[in-house]
Amino acid sequence: MRAPPRWLGALSLTLLTSGSTLALTRMLPDGPLASSLLGRHFELLAPRALQLAALVPWLIWASRQALTQLPSVRRISALTLRSVGVLAGTLALAQPVQRIDTHDTATVFVVDVSDSVDDSALTEARAYAAQALPLRSEQRQLSLVTFAGEASRQALPPLGAQTNPWKVSRHASGRSTDIARALSLAQGSLPAEVVAQVVLFSDGHETRGDVVRAIEALGARGTSVFVAGPRVVPPETGILDLTVPNTIRVGEPFEVEARVVASAPVQVRAKLSQDDHQNEPDGERTQRVDAGETTLSFRSRVQRAGHVRYTLELSPQGPDRFVDNNRFVIDTVVHGAPRVLVVASAPQRAYAFVDLLRGASFEVELTTPERAPSQQKSLRELDFYVLCDVPQSALTRASLDAIVDFVHDGGGFMMTGGEHSFGLGGYQGSPLEPLLPVLLEGSAQRDLPSLALVLAIDKSGSMAGDKLERAKEAAIATAELLAPDSYLGVIGFDAEPERIVRLALRSPAAVARNVGRLAAGGGTALFPALDAAYADLVGVRARKKHVVVLTDGQTQGESLDALAESMRADGISVSAIGLGEDVNRGLLVQLATRAGGRSYFTRDPARVPRLFTAEAELVARSSAIEAKVRVRRALPADFLKGIPIESAPPLGGYVATRARPAPAQRILDSERVEPILARQRVGLGWSLALTTDVEARWSADWYRWRPLSALFAQLIREHMRQAQGARLPVQTRLEGDTLVGTVDVLDERGRFVDDLTGQLTLDNDRGLSRSSQLLPRAPGRYEARLELT
Repeated sequence: MRAPPRWLGALSLTLLTSGSTLALTRMLPDGPLASSLLGRHFELLAPRALQLAALVPWLIWASRQALTQLPSVRRISALTLRSVGVLAGTLALAQPVQRIDTHDTATVFVVDVSDSVDDSALTEARAYAAQALPLRSEQRQLSLVTFAGEASRQALPPLGAQTNPWKVSRHASGRSTDIARALSLAQGSLPAEVVAQVVLFSDGHETRGDVVRAIEALGARGTSVFVAGPRVVPPETGILDLTVPNTIRVGEPFEVEARVVASAPVQVRAKLSQDDHQNEPDGERTQRVDAGETTLSFRSRVQRAGHVRYTLELSPQGPDRFVDNNRFVIDTVVHGAPRVLVVASAPQRAYAFVDLLRGASFEVELTTPERAPSQQKSLRELDFYVLCDVPQSALTRASLDAIVDFVHDGGGFMMTGGEHSFGLGGYQGSPLEPLLPVLLEGSAQRDLPSLALVLAIDKSGSMAGDKLERAKEAAIATAELLAPDSYLGVIGFDAEPERIVRLALRSPAAVARNVGRLAAGGGTALFPALDAAYADLVGVRARKKHVVVLTDGQTQGESLDALAESMRADGISVSAIGLGEDVNRGLLVQLATRAGGRSYFTRDPARVPRLFTAEAELVARSSAIEAKVRVRRALPADFLKGIPIESAPPLGGYVATRARPAPAQRILDSERVEPILARQRVGLGWSLALTTDVEARWSADWYRWRPLSALFAQLIREHMRQAQGARLPVQTRLEGDTLVGTVDVLDERGRFVDDLTGQLTLDNDRGLSRSSQLLPRAPGRYEARLELT
């Protein structure tokens, strides 16, 4: 019979030893375990950690397997060191401490002598502390700390003296209370190896420091803290602080916040003044404040730039011990109105938009594309940039690059719609295209033909010869130019219209074959020709419907206004080409304007084909939707709060675009789910696309809608350049008669910024000013000191 292998016996012994050790240590209590050794007392605060000693048998077993090649002495030494290391770590985790039994105590009485504690409360504090006097001895030490804004240790007479050791008197710093500083001084007054305790007597109304953190620090050092207070607290109400935002702009609403403290619930009347008049729109109120600290918020707005003084006055309805702290004054600097630049090809058509912004407290500059800033430094003082129906060709490359840099640097930019903006303005491939939150082509109704075009050509007697031949040539060139999915029709007219080429998918061959039937003769009647074109187009489904009229003379006396407006209402536009000296220019200009088209005039028949093809090219690539369109809210946005966008009147049209993928946001859209207003972050700034115009062509009804002013004001304020000064708040404190101002400077990644220069300027209400250099005191921290006289 074979004996079992030696390793199996060693493993069994290891399992038995480890299990026994674990079982014994599991019997230890969860709480501290006391023990005595050589007359000294020790405690293990976490005795259950000794269970880790069960690892030692496994360490011995593993060492026997791994160290077999070493000599016996080295193997035993290595095994011993490893075992001692494990046991030492186990003992450290058990948290051994030596317990020193002592009957010596040290008690510090910390007494609040600030102005908020009245004389009767101080008498009560003396009586409270006097109860401990009979117990004072060499083993029971007593000491006294009094405090208000500062803390001081009071010297006590020697033991056995007959005088009263409790000299509790007022401090010069009585207008403030710093309990944390007093507790810190008390901790420093306690000797070692005694039972330490602090007795705090206060009404608890601290104005500086953090008493909770100070008490936690005392507890971590084993110091007990007992708290007492006056049984009767005198009625007291006061203002601790009055704050305004770091950055305030003219006309921009903001909150003024006041921290008010009361010893008991009380009804107060609060009056906030801005300079010498009552704050608007929230200047006076009566409300109940609870015991402790309450924050009062007042809505305010400043209508001028410069220094502004806010004064808050409280009038408690009841007794109030101190009235001096019921008034608080703060001065602030208000920045000027936000600056907006509007660049428009036709400035006279942007006057209504500019007046609307000026009425909303913006400082607006209106200029033409030729005068648009071409250097980024020219835009540093600008907050928002509006490009109002400006073609890309009207701007220099330097002006386009300046806009891009302006937005990346934190500015706000918006392109508005019109016949010369977005895709219509030729911005494909320009530096502004990546900036825009929309793609420069429409997405709706892509299953429809892109264009339905009717050419209405005058064939009266005056068109005989080269004029009519050039018109035929123009019709054929236009047919060859259009996309295959376009519809094309040709109407010849004199006194009566004649459909030379019926409206159908364009066919250059059919057009070339049929326009040869055009023959000059008769008078000129434009109304029947336009009416025939209207009848043909109104029944066709296409994204764009357009008529081009060519005539060389005077049409018969008829009004075209009503017909032109009806055509435009049905999404049909009309452009007119006048040929020769006798053409009625006024009539054709009025027709094109009312029908949303363009007008051209030439004396040279040779130019007619080029005018036709240029107009066809423009219309073919046009993505303008000219029809009544309701606007819908596609995404919530802060600047839309309070704006009833669903009740807005319909727009007369917009430029069809597609929403760019996220992170771009489509805020407002049309019934065709195409963007009306979209935005996206670009660098530190915002870029917006308003695909309708801000002129009378498409937005006339909106200018009669009262919320429009608030809509544009809130839109611009949310997306304009934000002041960087708000990132550098100045912290101030008083050291005697010295004002100390501290500024911490961090970059976007939270790293300290060093090697900066600056100064701190202090102004008072009498026009006096004093400045001091901000000097580096620590990484990213700068400090200035000003002597106050």
